[in-house]
Amino acid sequence: MPAPSTPIRATAAPKVSLKKKVTSLPSAPQPGMGAVPHAAGTTFRVWAPHADAVSVVGTFNDWKPTKHPLQHEADGYWAVDVPDARPGDEYKYHIRHNGNAFDRNDPYARQVTNSAGSSVVHDPHFDWGDDNFQMPPWNEPGDLRAARGHLQRPPCRPRGHLSGRGREAAVPARFGHQLH
Repeated sequence: MPAPSTPIRATAAPKVSLKKKVTSLPSAPQPGMGAVPHAAGTTFRVWAPHADAVSVVGTFNDWKPTKHPLQHEADGYWAVDVPDARPGDEYKYHIRHNGNAFDRNDPYARQVTNSAGSSVVHDPHFDWGDDNFQMPPWNEPGDLRAARGHLQRPPCRPRGHLSGRGREAAVPARFGHQLH
């Protein structure tokens, strides 16, 4: 015996939206060189014309070079906008060239931890304090004066070193009046 047939009911297909949901677009890099903090994060821009790739590493990405690669712009400039980077964060540029990788401080950094340390995203709203600075007067007691240097004969010279006329001849003629 054949199986009884069951009627097929039509059901509505689930609604599919063709619009892609966008949570947040990264902001466009801001103008300027170095670290440029703004309301939506910090733009990093560096001039590295011979680099194969550049990224920014720092406290905001656990110093991972793959996290924030910079995009190549015209004429050797590289830039990226990092929403998580804020004033006070330390950073360096991770530069790759000919198979070698280098971490370098930002030549446009406005603040560094120390001469061999890291660059720091500066706070553009930092209050420098005394807005009424004035130079001390130059013509009153206690003024700033430049010391005049004199070219003098050395106190002694080892034998065989230039002496007498040879020493004076070795000094440019314009200093001759100060040798006596």
